[in-house]
Amino acid sequence: MWAVGIDADNGYYLIAHAVVEKECHQSWSWFLNLLKEDLNLADCLGITFMTDRQKGLVESIGDIWPHCEHRFCVRHMYANFKKKFKDNIIRGKIWKAARSTTVDDFQICMAEIKKLNEKAWEWLNEISPSQWSKSYFSVYPKCDMTLNNLCEIVNGDREVLEARSSPIYLLLEMLRIKIMNRRARRRAEIKRWYKNIGPKISEILDLEAKKSGDFVAHWGGARHYQVSINQTPIAMVNLKEKNCTCRKWNLTGIPCKHAIAAIYTESEDPSMYVDIYYHKETQMKCYGDVMYGIKMETHWTKKGRPPLVPPKIVKQPGRPKKLRIREIGEIPPS
Repeated sequence: MWAVGIDADNGYYLIAHAVVEKECHQSWSWFLNLLKEDLNLADCLGITFMTDRQKGLVESIGDIWPHCEHRFCVRHMYANFKKKFKDNIIRGKIWKAARSTTVDDFQICMAEIKKLNEKAWEWLNEISPSQWSKSYFSVYPKCDMTLNNLCEIVNGDREVLEARSSPIYLLLEMLRIKIMNRRARRRAEIKRWYKNIGPKISEILDLEAKKSGDFVAHWGGARHYQVSINQTPIAMVNLKEKNCTCRKWNLTGIPCKHAIAAIYTESEDPSMYVDIYYHKETQMKCYGDVMYGIKMETHWTKKGRPPLVPPKIVKQPGRPKKLRIREIGEIPPS
């Protein structure tokens, strides 16, 4: 089991891991309760979870944090959808609805799906849009991810795959060393940042800056701008509040193309408007703490407790699998 977060340069950040007998409601509840205690997540305000809708996990999160924001990975959601509905035309509509950043655009997509297949529309309507569409996501996390790619990256990591076939103690030690080495690499990379934001965030900002050339920003006063293209109003930007009516800036914390058009009108640097979540100082806080080593097993302090007994191994039928089972239609990495 993994709990994975996002660092200040959109990289994965390993928060916690555990080895359990199997993924079920009981094991997930045990893991999440420990996470709740260690990170002091009593009310979970400001915390957003993204899951693959695994059995037991959805229920455990609902039991422990009934009021937290809980998003679903759209790829896994669509895999479940495809088992009932084979229409490939709807596939594009679902992804368009998931990527819509405004409620109006989302409702247009859903109306199109309803025209194509009302049963499919009913299936989607049973899932709250706040769990799979950007248009209903909270803007607090400054993250608009709709895919659970970070966990997939960790699961497919070569070092993780090698560790899985090792005895339990060696497995945990290999993972601990991997985390230590990754933190050391990240600290070295931070020193090479030549801006206040990381290279991945700079790439996103540069891409939006290139798109901004198609727009004209009209100043309305008090740092309010109307952004137009060919005399057609497209969006409204408030530089003081750092928001745009397209909601992309609100969701990510990174100025969108409309916002950058307004920022350029004031002859300012768009990177100065990137949210503090992506700043160099934040990345240093992520990786600045010391991760201490441990002694050899022969030097461990004896507590006088009974020795740990390994869990019962439930032998699965067939040949043991090392690679993750892919969803129907999922393309393996090259």
